[in-house]
Amino acid sequence: MANTIGFGQAAVNNTNGFGQGALVGGTPFSNTKSIELDGIDDFVTMGDVLDFDRLDAFSISCWFKRNTPYTTEFVIDKSESSGNYRGYSILIPDSDNKIYFTLRYTSSYFIQVKSNTAITDTDWHNLVITYSGSSLISGVNIYIDNVNDTGTGTGTLSGSTITAQPLQIGARNGANNFLGKIDEVSIFNSELSASDITTIYNGGVPNDISSLLPLSWWRFEGTGTTAIDSGSGGNDGTLENGVIRSTDVPT
Repeated sequence: MANTIGFGQAAVNNTNGFGQGALVGGTPFSNTKSIELDGIDDFVTMGDVLDFDRLDAFSISCWFKRNTPYTTEFVIDKSESSGNYRGYSILIPDSDNKIYFTLRYTSSYFIQVKSNTAITDTDWHNLVITYSGSSLISGVNIYIDNVNDTGTGTGTLSGSTITAQPLQIGARNGANNFLGKIDEVSIFNSELSASDITTIYNGGVPNDISSLLPLSWWRFEGTGTTAIDSGSGGNDGTLENGVIRSTDVPT
C-alpha cells in the first residue's frame, strides 16, 4: 500500500441520545437517519478533539454501508496524512477490503491490526475497535457484527500518538473519502467488553448506548450541517461539502 495513505510499514445531553423505548423529555429513542457520503469530498469534521495516547484505553464504534468494494477509504481517522502519519485511523484499503486499525507514533513505531473478513457487500455492518492501552498488537480487537474478527497484526509501538490533526468521519484530512453511508458513531475512553459490544449491536439494530457512557456519540438525527454530539464530550461536528442525511439506516 502506498505511503501516501500512511498504511503500515508492512503494508496501515441530548434527548435524541437516549433509550430504546425510554422517554427522555417525551422523546423516544429512534434511529431514522444516517449520513450519505459521495466518496469525492464529503466528510464530517470535529476539529482537534479526542486525542488518545498509546497508554490510553479507548474504543470506537460505528455502523457503515459501502457502495462499492476495491476503493481505499477511511471510515474514522485522526492522523497525519504525511510524514510520520501519527495518530489513529480505521481504513478499508482497495487491496483486500479488510478493516485496518492503526495507532502510530512514527513510520517505524506503530501497531496495525486487520480483520479476517473482507467487506465486499453493500449491507449495513457494525464495527467496533477496542484498544487496551497496552501498546501491543494483542491489545487490539476488531468486532464486526458482534463477532470478534481480529486477524493478524504487525509493528511495535513507543512514543506519543497525540496529534493536532482533526478527527474526521469518512476521510483523513479531507482525502480518501468514504463512499456509502455511516451511522451511530461513538467513541469511548475505555476498552469495551464483549457484552458491551453485544449491547451496541442489539441484534443488528442500533440501540440506546447511553449506559455505556460514550465520550462522544454522533447519531446524525436532525437537520442542518451540525453533527450533534449526544455523548458527554460536547464535540459537535460539521458536515462538509454537501453531506446529506439519508433515511437508509441499519434495520
